[in-house]
Amino acid sequence: KQCTGWQRDTGQSESALRNWHPVPSGAILIGDQKGVRCSVSGPRFGINFGAISAPVRIVIGVLFIAGTLLCGVVALITSQGAANRVERLQPIAARDLMSTPPGIEVLIEAHVADDNRVLLDSYGFVAYVREERSVWEDDGSWETGSWSEVERRTPPLLVALSGSTIEVENDDYELQNVSSVETGGVAGEPDDTRLKGVRAGEPVLVLGTVLGGKEVGRVHAEFVAAGTRESYIAGQRSAGWIFLALSVVVAVLGGAIVLYRPLRELWSARQDRD
Repeated sequence: KQCTGWQRDTGQSESALRNWHPVPSGAILIGDQKGVRCSVSGPRFGINFGAISAPVRIVIGVLFIAGTLLCGVVALITSQGAANRVERLQPIAARDLMSTPPGIEVLIEAHVADDNRVLLDSYGFVAYVREERSVWEDDGSWETGSWSEVERRTPPLLVALSGSTIEVENDDYELQNVSSVETGGVAGEPDDTRLKGVRAGEPVLVLGTVLGGKEVGRVHAEFVAAGTRESYIAGQRSAGWIFLALSVVVAVLGGAIVLYRPLRELWSARQDRD
């Protein structure tokens, strides 16, 4: 059989991973095929956990569990903090915005005004972010990388509130919970481009600080989120708990996989000594 793989030394058990050694590409492997690991895509490179002592693997497993749970807790605290911040603010009326001193943080519940220029005719976005990711095929299945931002067009935005128009003056606000469209993939392949944006007429929530100097209301926005105050708060709270629950599942399953063998080895060694 011709392949690229791994071959163990004669007489060694299959579980003795430290005694497996790489076989060059194109080598002819004969004998007990249980002693051969083949990969049509070439040899795999990584950490040989079998060569690591059981106590060290236990420490690695504990650190993995702790790190995963910590990520979940941090995500929960962050999402709950964002929800609490918006919950403390009541949406401001257009007439009150004019009399609010500059620098005061305000929450605006409005709609994207029809006067905004459409930037992408095919999707109707008046503000959007373009993201891309790598897509590749591995052993007959498609793999994808993480999304990364490649283009941002978030111009000053007009929002309509109770018959008045409010200006979002800055062009660096964050878009949250907005419409998302994936595209760019050919037939049978995952999409490699994602567009996230807002359209005229959509309800939005704007968090920012008041600016002065004009007769119309002006704000410097931190973020523009699709939806209402209530939907934003509910979404942030549920997202935090969902992420925490997923981190617990990953910590338990991953920790069990990492810790099972070293704990069993230590238990067997103790039984042998007794």
